[in-house]
Amino acid sequence: MQAVKAKIEIGHITFELSGHVDDTNTFALFADGFVKPVFTGLIYPAMAADLRQLADQVDMIGGAK
Repeated sequence: MQAVKAKIEIGHITFELSGHVDDTNTFALFADGFVKPVFTGLIYPAMAADLRQLADQVDMIGGAK
């Protein structure tokens, strides 16, 4: 049973996050035009920190202001 679901669009990728009552929280990545996800996985405890590191690198490379 799913308790929480969120969809976040970034460019041509949609991130779908699902929180489940049994703590098996998952994510799926969808590319534009695809019905099935191109990648799925479990959300692990340090994932938010890892994604913040990715965002920092995107800022550095992309020249964020």
